[in-house]
Amino acid sequence: MHCVKCGQEESPFSKVCIRCGGANFAAVSTAPGGTPYEPSGSLPEVKFTSQNSRAGGTRPERAEDQYDDFIGHNNTARYLAKFEQFDRHRAAGMRWHWPAFFITFYWLIYRKMWLLAVAYSMMPLVFGVALALLSRGMPSSGAMAAVVALAFVLPALFADAVYYKVCRRRILAARAQTRDPLAQRRQIAQRGGTSWIAVIVVIVLQVVLGSIAHQLEPKVQSRVAPEVAR
Repeated sequence: MHCVKCGQEESPFSKVCIRCGGANFAAVSTAPGGTPYEPSGSLPEVKFTSQNSRAGGTRPERAEDQYDDFIGHNNTARYLAKFEQFDRHRAAGMRWHWPAFFITFYWLIYRKMWLLAVAYSMMPLVFGVALALLSRGMPSSGAMAAVVALAFVLPALFADAVYYKVCRRRILAARAQTRDPLAQRRQIAQRGGTSWIAVIVVIVLQVVLGSIAHQLEPKVQSRVAPEVAR
């Protein structure tokens, strides 16, 4: 839908325009049960219901009312449903997450969790040490299974919980810096959302660095081999 004041395209889960702060939208928002919420006259606020807004409401007052600002436009409904479950149970439990299982590192980059992506990129070293230690006390197949569980299964089980906690932490950080709702939305949106550009840049860097390493490997081996032979 689009803001009727400035024409800014907004997510169907957005409550106010991120550009001008207006709350009159050209499209009618619909609750999960199918009940439409329409603007009442020329009031500056529009009733809105999303999966994270339990009673409709007009202005986000809680951290969970701004989840959609952080999540962005991709898979918003899925994450809102998961986050609402976490809020309802007051705990971030285990949920299976396929992207985090197959492409953990790139999913972290895509969702702008930079530090976690860097930490995960260091995991091959950790996994190598773990495999070396585990292989001493169990069969190699069992050690490999344990490493696979650490590398792929655990991230898939806890990806939603980690993303939920990151989301809440960044929302609360934005609220601590300013009381202006529009400024909060902008800051939350900048720190959240997704970035295909970052994923592409990382892939390009990996290809370039891999190509350089491949070209340097024979030269390094030719210099190291004589030293080892001595």
